[in-house]
Amino acid sequence: MQVFRQVRQAVLGLALTILGGLSIAAQSAEVGVAYHATGPGGLISDGFLTRYHQGGTRALVQSQLSSMQSAGVDAIRTAIWIGAETVPVDNRSTNRRYMIAFPPRPQDLTNIKNYVDDVNAAGLTLDLALKWGTGRADFNVGCVNTSDQPGYCSTTGLGPDHMSLSTFENNMKPLTIAKIIQQISPGEVRYFYYDAEVIYDPDLGSLSGSAKRTRRNNNWHFEKGYGYFASILTSQNKGTPSVYYIITRNPNPNQTIRTWSWNILPPGPYPALYGHRTMYHPVRTATFIENTFAAKGWPSSWKPPRFDVSFYLDTPNQGLYDDFVQKLISDYDAVMKTAFGFPNELGIAETTYFGNSSRRSNACTASALNNSRVESFFFWSTPYSQEREGGNGSPGYYATRQGPITNISGC
Repeated sequence: MQVFRQVRQAVLGLALTILGGLSIAAQSAEVGVAYHATGPGGLISDGFLTRYHQGGTRALVQSQLSSMQSAGVDAIRTAIWIGAETVPVDNRSTNRRYMIAFPPRPQDLTNIKNYVDDVNAAGLTLDLALKWGTGRADFNVGCVNTSDQPGYCSTTGLGPDHMSLSTFENNMKPLTIAKIIQQISPGEVRYFYYDAEVIYDPDLGSLSGSAKRTRRNNNWHFEKGYGYFASILTSQNKGTPSVYYIITRNPNPNQTIRTWSWNILPPGPYPALYGHRTMYHPVRTATFIENTFAAKGWPSSWKPPRFDVSFYLDTPNQGLYDDFVQKLISDYDAVMKTAFGFPNELGIAETTYFGNSSRRSNACTASALNNSRVESFFFWSTPYSQEREGGNGSPGYYATRQGPITNISGC
């Protein structure tokens, strides 16, 4: 992989020299794969983590990891969806069979351990992310405060099983977080995300109804679990704790991302958002995280070390990927970097895998040209559904969605 990476960097350096008319020392951004399934059937049919002990699943994953490493992939990021019934995987609800149980069964934990070992044995950097908002662990179902949504919140309790808050917290912390971390050896995981695509809110008073209820539930989940998670992780040298953000998609498909600044925000505590609408949820989320750290006295070493974010280009008129990268960096600089002390570099936590080679090259070149800012980007490979690629005014077409990604030509 190291030889491939050196060649890729040399090619990108030459490309920058040609494009810019002068010699620029280029270092390619890290290219990773968000890997969760062995084939195009998606999580339910081809999700591997809960079936790692069955048939030839582990051998197939090992082979695919080797293929991705040989193709020049630098890193793997795998989400652990939490929320299935506490029964063997084949006895779980069909749409929950890719989720580990909440709390996990011994076999779920053994599978995680073996998978983490296998990624490291393949010579790939590994990031992990917990995904809570599914199945029995869906804290967006239920209430932590009975006054939030009249008519819905008659009692407190979370998840479709309406667990008491104390039961949910116990299942979440010692029985899930601690048990999962136990499966990791020191040095095997780089970043470990407590949750993915997070949206928190420091200003619940501006919300009402289901929006207020679900945002309070999200806040509760972070307040109750993140410190516990970060403490165990850092004390055992088993990864850097973090979360990653989300940029919600532009509802106007006729606007390119470069002009995505629909300035309809009401007056309020975030005037810097004017013209930088992409940061609407990130700035509120980061404010809540800062406030929580201050209130709880958590050490700053537990804070997310970098602004990692997921975003997708999925309508035909929103331009090319370099427009997206430029808009992201512009808004990040204007709103987030100085206010919250994030570093100059940022990471694209998940993004569309472009089956079309020219569009994939555009995405990779965009990251290379902005390499001083974009440290890494991860292609999302698991086909929940076909994602629209679109591009530069042409009719939309669909991305190739698959399990492993072994074609990163252009990157």
